[in-house]
Amino acid sequence: MKTGSFLIRNKSGLIFLGLLFLLFFAYRYPHSIQKGAFSIHMWRQSDCLSFALNYAEEGMKFFQPNIHWSGGNPDGKTASEFPIIYYIVAGLWRIFGQHEWIFRTLNLLIVYLGLFYLFKFCREFLESDFWVMYIPVLVFTSPVLVFYSNNFLMNAPALGLVLIAGYYYWRYLTGNRVSILYLAMGIFLLAGLLKITALLLFTALLMVHLLSLSGKLRKSLGIPDTLRPLHLIPFALVIIFTVLWIVWTQQYNQTYTSGIFLRGIFPIWDVELYDGFYLGSMLYTKLLPSLFHRSAIAIIVGMFIWLLIKRTHVNRFFLTVTTLVFCGALAFIILFFRAFTVHDYYLINLLIVVPMVSVLFLRYLKSNRISLSESRAFKGMAIAALVLMVYNTMVVQRGKYDLRDTFVKHSFLLDQETRKFYNYVLDDYKRRFEALETITPYLRELGLNREDRVLSIPDGSPNISLYMMDQKGVSGFGAGHLTGADRIRHYMEKGIEYLVINDPHELNKEYLKPFLGLKIGEYKNVTVYKLKGI
Repeated sequence: MKTGSFLIRNKSGLIFLGLLFLLFFAYRYPHSIQKGAFSIHMWRQSDCLSFALNYAEEGMKFFQPNIHWSGGNPDGKTASEFPIIYYIVAGLWRIFGQHEWIFRTLNLLIVYLGLFYLFKFCREFLESDFWVMYIPVLVFTSPVLVFYSNNFLMNAPALGLVLIAGYYYWRYLTGNRVSILYLAMGIFLLAGLLKITALLLFTALLMVHLLSLSGKLRKSLGIPDTLRPLHLIPFALVIIFTVLWIVWTQQYNQTYTSGIFLRGIFPIWDVELYDGFYLGSMLYTKLLPSLFHRSAIAIIVGMFIWLLIKRTHVNRFFLTVTTLVFCGALAFIILFFRAFTVHDYYLINLLIVVPMVSVLFLRYLKSNRISLSESRAFKGMAIAALVLMVYNTMVVQRGKYDLRDTFVKHSFLLDQETRKFYNYVLDDYKRRFEALETITPYLRELGLNREDRVLSIPDGSPNISLYMMDQKGVSGFGAGHLTGADRIRHYMEKGIEYLVINDPHELNKEYLKPFLGLKIGEYKNVTVYKLKGI
C-alpha cells in the first residue's frame, strides 16, 4: 500500500503525524533549529559542521573530508563516519547558503521518517490504533534522542534509518520478496556507515539467519522457512562495505594525520577499579536518565524478563531477535564502558530495545487474549505516564537552550546542579563564542583569507571557534605534550601566523605576551594579533 493511500484510509496515520507536529513545538524546535553548535557537546557538533562547511568551500570532493583544525596537517584532512549527510548538507549550502537549520532539519526529518516507519510496523504487527501511535511517541520521549535529532551528530539519524530498515525487513519476511531484503540491507548499511553501533538489530538478524542453517534450531526458535542460505549474501555485502569504509578511514587518517576522533572500543576491562565505580555511577545517575526515564527502563526490563518466563506463549522468532538485541545492548555497554562519562549520544542506538520489547509484550497480551492492554484503566495509566515523560523531556530539552524558558523556570525537574551546569554552558557561550557567529566578514576585511592559519584561544576543542569563524588553523586542542610558550612556538613552526583571542583575560597570561605582535583588529570580545617570533 502506498504511503499516500495509507494516510488517507487510516485516520491514525494523520493523528500520528499530528502528534509529531505537536512534539516539534513542545520540544521548542523552532527556537533551537536556527542555532549552530550550541549547548552541551558543542565540541562534537562543531566537528560535524566543519566537515560540511569544508566540503561546501573546497570543491565537494567526497573522498577528501577535512575540518578546520589543521594541527595534524595543513589541510585538516581527517575522516570519521561515512560523510554522506555532510556531503548532502554541503550541496544544499552551496545552493541556499550556509544555514545550520538545513542540517538540523535534515537530521530531524530522517528521525521522523524512522518513527513513521516504526508506526507502520506497529500498525501491521499490533492492529491497535492506540498502541501503534503510543510506541513511536514513547521512543521520542528519550531526552538524548530529542536533543540530537534536531542536531548535527550522526547517531540519531542512524537510529532513524535502522527503524526504516527494520520495517522493510519485516516486509521481506511477510512477503518473501528478496528485493525487499536487499533494500532493507542497503538501509542498514547506510545506518552502519553513519554509526557502526547502529547495527545491533542487523547483527541480531544476521545471527538468526545463521542459526536457521540448522534444521533443529530453525524449528525450536520459530525461524520462518522463507530464510535461505542465499539470503545471507546481502548481509555479507553490508559487512564487506562497512569493513572497507573502516579500512579506508584508517588509511586516510594515517596518510594525512593521526586522527582526532575516537575509534575502536573502550572496554570495561581496561578500567581501574576506582574509575569503574565512578563510570558506573555516571552511567546510572546521568547517562541512563538522559537515554530514558529510569522507571521506564525498569518497566522495559521487567517486560522482557516476563517474556522470557512466558517464552512458550510468545512469538518465538521475534523473541529470539529481541533477546539477541537485548544482549547486544548489554555487550555494547561493556565494550564502550570507558566512554560513559559525558558521551550520552553513544547510547542513542540502544533505544531500539524499547520498541522491540514493547511491541512483543503487547503482541503477547493480544495473542494470549489477555485484555490488560485494551482496558481503559491500563490505557489511562499509559497515557498519564507518557504525558509525564514528554513533560520531563520538554523541560530538559528547553533547559539546554534557555533557562529563562517559562516551562523551565517553573519546573522542579531540573535540580540545582543541572541548572548550574546549563547556566555555565550558556553563559560561557555568550561571553566567549557569541561574537564569533558574525566575525567572519570582519576577518575578511582585515585581510585574513579562510586559508590563513590562526591560533584560536581559549578553545579546548578542535573546531568550535574555527568553524564559527570559518578559519583554518589550530586551537587549544592538540600538542598536549607542550604548554605555554613551547606550544606557541610549535604552532608557529607549523605556519601559524595570527592569534585570535576570544577571552580578554587570556591577554594577562605572561607566556603569551612575548608573542603579541601587531594588534590588527578588535571585534566585541575578540582581539586579533599578528604573531611575533621570539
